[in-house]
Amino acid sequence: MTFNHGCLPILATPLLICDFEKHEQYSKRFHNFEKVDRKPEGWHVSINTSFPNVLENDPYIDRSLISNLKKDLYSQIQKLLQSYKLQDTIFFESFWYNASYAGQGQEIHNHCAANNLNSYWSGIYFAKNVTYDSFSFTRTDVSLKSQQPADYLNSTLVPYYLDWEHIPCSNKNMNKIIDGTIILFPPHVYHSVKTPDYNTKDRMRLSFSFNLSLNIELNADYEPSVGGGSYKRRYHMSHTYKKGFKNGR
Repeated sequence: MTFNHGCLPILATPLLICDFEKHEQYSKRFHNFEKVDRKPEGWHVSINTSFPNVLENDPYIDRSLISNLKKDLYSQIQKLLQSYKLQDTIFFESFWYNASYAGQGQEIHNHCAANNLNSYWSGIYFAKNVTYDSFSFTRTDVSLKSQQPADYLNSTLVPYYLDWEHIPCSNKNMNKIIDGTIILFPPHVYHSVKTPDYNTKDRMRLSFSFNLSLNIELNADYEPSVGGGSYKRRYHMSHTYKKGFKNGR
């Protein structure tokens, strides 16, 4: 089987994308949840989320399903990293689901840590009823430009001087984001979800978000903040990195 993957050059940083080759084995196991607002403190838009992790007594997804899913996603992500000769000794630092219906979603945010101990990569597995226009990245590098102010917006260079929302688009070898797609992105990249009218009561939109870290040892102990009143904080660490940490739990 050909491994369908690619790099989307839509931002100043890479976005890695691939198919989850075991998606079909899982797609029928994701049942619709009730529409509820279960967002953490500091988040603003209604959503049903297990952030920052899926607990053993989660009311919507069985623990064994999550355990198997993490193991298979882990193997797929390793394969993707290896295809770009990137370090692949990783573990899931955090792993949670986001379920939404029409009118729900997520405000613009990133996965940066308040203490600047950021992840290796952040990512999303699009599991169920994902529409192409529901997910977007936002380019926010305009503030980094250091040229003298001028009327660039009326020039032919205007695309380079706007903050645009980007939906990952196809290159010559790739399809658009659909159910079964995995994307990896640096944790500082801003993105958002606007669940459309398509996702009615029988079409719950479901995705799994995660932060990956290298399995290395750090000479630091710290207590990370979760939520903390800032919608930009999408990061959680419950332990210090340790060599030999087992993945897929």
